[in-house]
Amino acid sequence: MNASVFLKLLKRRLRVLPPAERRRVCRDYKRTIENEVMKGVFEEAAVAELGDVNAAAERALAEAESRGVTLKKPVSAGKKAFIIALAALLFAVLAGAAALAVLVFGFGYSIGPEPEWSDKSMDIELPAEASLFTELDSFRLTVGSSGDTLAHVTYSENENCAFSVDKQQNGLHIRQTEKKHLTSLFRRHDKELRVLLPSGFSGSVTIRTTTGEVSIEDLGGIRTLDVYVNEGDLSVSGVSVFSASLSYTAGDLTVDGLEAESFVRLNGVTGVSEVKNVNTPLFEVNVTAGSMELSAIDAEISRIVATTGSYSISDFDSQDITINLTTGSVNGMLKGRLNDYEIDCGTLTGNCNLPSENNGGPRKLFGRCTTGRIHIYFENEERGQETPVPDWYL
Repeated sequence: MNASVFLKLLKRRLRVLPPAERRRVCRDYKRTIENEVMKGVFEEAAVAELGDVNAAAERALAEAESRGVTLKKPVSAGKKAFIIALAALLFAVLAGAAALAVLVFGFGYSIGPEPEWSDKSMDIELPAEASLFTELDSFRLTVGSSGDTLAHVTYSENENCAFSVDKQQNGLHIRQTEKKHLTSLFRRHDKELRVLLPSGFSGSVTIRTTTGEVSIEDLGGIRTLDVYVNEGDLSVSGVSVFSASLSYTAGDLTVDGLEAESFVRLNGVTGVSEVKNVNTPLFEVNVTAGSMELSAIDAEISRIVATTGSYSISDFDSQDITINLTTGSVNGMLKGRLNDYEIDCGTLTGNCNLPSENNGGPRKLFGRCTTGRIHIYFENEERGQETPVPDWYL
């Protein structure tokens, strides 16, 4: 044992001594070791001559007591554990209080009992060519048809959460203003805003929501449908439009019946989505990290893009298809035969079961993937049969 280790252990065992007395004892032992080293004794040997460090500490404590030095009482293990637990509890309480203060004063959350909700409803005359714009935070929104000549709006509100329903020159604007209650941290509102548009409505529908859910049902002949859901589910069924753009960040998308005269664009980040029964001249889908199942798609031109996302396709009928992947995948079956397609497919280090070139026609299929996977099979319309589907697809 060298001098440094000896003195460190000695100082630890003398912790019941007052600091000045502890420094004096350690200083005396250090000088003793240095004097022996100056005489030519190796440091380890000089330390060994002092004996066991515990015995040296006991001697120093006994000598200090004989001189009337008061020793500190060591803290028991149980008392030490209690002090640590108490300190941890105090820290948790202070941290909780600080977090509560940040939520209340920094982000406008309210505390106390949740205010009572009251139901509201109104009937509004809305021109056919007007527009609907909604901006929500955490409500569930349903948009459909009223079946008569009026727009019907129903919702619930309280002193912390209110709606402004304004009929303006360009249409109906509905906005939610909310001072969030602490209960909203643990659950969403189990409340719904319902907007039923008049029969013959041909305007635009624009929807923006933060953490709400959106359902659009049985709307025909509207001009544009533009929906963005940040965190929540989006559902569209039985809708016909001129053009549709549906975007979501962290929720799921369900489409069953969407017809557009111009285009349908779907953009998703994460989530599991199912899209079927879509008819449009231009069909564009872009998935970052989620997955999407596409079936019964009828489009003149289709653009399928993925970063790390994945697509499963079936009953997919398109004349001009572009697949562009980074590390994502496209698996499934297309309408027609292999030789119905002029194919240009290439990968960097990815996997593609299609030929790199095929001079068929009149359909076109262009595929590129970096490290992704393209596995496409084709229906055999000539024989009225489908090509065998491999086990990985089933």
